[in-house]
Parts: sequence; C-alpha cells; structure tokens
Amino acid sequence: MNTISSVAEEEGNRSQALATLLNMAEIDRFCQRWQITELALFGSALRDDFGPASDVDVLVTFAPEANWGLLDHVQMEQELIEQRLKK
Repeated sequence: MNTISSVAEEEGNRSQALATLLNMAEIDRFCQRWQITELALFGSALRDDFGPASDVDVLVTFAPEANWGLLDHVQMEQELIEQRLKK
C-alpha cells in the first residue's frame, strides 16, 4: 500500500501540505522503514497561516506488527525534523 497515495485520495489538502514540507520519496521510505500504514498532517500545516515558525502536527497509524518503544518514537521525530531541514 502506498501510504501517501491513500492519504491523497482521502485528504487532498494533507497530501499537498506534506509534499511542500518533505520529499515524497523520502517520506514513503520513512513510512516503509517504520511500518507506518498512514501518515497525516493536521493543524496549522493545513491552513493558510502556516509559516517557517509553525510546528508540524503529524498523526501516524502503525502496522499491527510494529512494536516501537519511546526511544524509537524520538528517533522517528528526529528523522522527520532532519528531512524537513534538508529541503
């Protein structure tokens, strides 16, 4: 399942917002690596007032077999931050 495509079909605005924040190929690899079946944005990232000082709110759904601990979640967050800074 293509995680980003499923989000794009259901929530066009979320997919467009995600594309402006992160490289779609990178986010697809990120989702595969971390067993994420759905990744969605919410909050200011979807509004017109989103800017460089805004935070990015992310909601993910993990595959049933994913079993990540607290430090794994910290690493996931760090990867997303680093990817956004590269852009």
